[in-house]
Amino acid sequence: PRDCWTCQSDAGKVATTWHVGPYTKLGDAHQAMDDWIHGQGHGHGRPPREIYWIGPGDEPDSSKWRTEVQYPLG
Repeated sequence: PRDCWTCQSDAGKVATTWHVGPYTKLGDAHQAMDDWIHGQGHGHGRPPREIYWIGPGDEPDSSKWRTEVQYPLG
C-alpha cells in the first residue's frame, strides 16, 4: 500500500503521496490516491497537481525520480 496523508497547502487541504520512479508509473499513484480519498470519506476538490522534485534534468536514473502528488479535497 502507498502512504497517503492530508495536509494544508497553498491549495487548501490536500491529500498527498510521493511517487518514486518513472513518470510512466504515475498513474499508479493517482489510482492509489483516488482509492484512499474515497476510502477516507473525502471527495475531490480541484484537479490534482504533480510537483516534480527530482526528474530527468536532475537524475538520469528514472528509478530515483521523485514526484509529489496532491489532490485538493472537496
